[in-house]
Amino acid sequence: MTAKEYLQAYSQLHRDLDRLTAEKAHWERLAGQAGSAEAQAEIGSLEREIDWKIAAAVEGRGRIEALISRLHNPMLREIICRKYILGETLERVAEEMNISERHVRRLHKKAIVLFAAWISAGNP
Repeated sequence: MTAKEYLQAYSQLHRDLDRLTAEKAHWERLAGQAGSAEAQAEIGSLEREIDWKIAAAVEGRGRIEALISRLHNPMLREIICRKYILGETLERVAEEMNISERHVRRLHKKAIVLFAAWISAGNP
């Protein structure tokens, strides 16, 4: 797994949670209209999957935060947090930090190189 993939896994968990939550809301609407046992069973299944994904997201966030805390440069930490924890684009990160997008991209790359070295050394 590359450093980027490692960091993006957290964002993917959040997208999965959003999708599952929307699907659960859909089934709850159906259950409210028809009151079917099938809809209730589906809701229970989705709730278990959502709980599992939340636990995985919390664990993943802890691993990513531990990795981010190893960055000594506060700008690198902020860029990585905004990109992978908050899900912002690098363009948005640049706007919020009031620096050029090109500079943000360079710093992002620098952080990814550091993460790759830590991951390949077996201590992410």
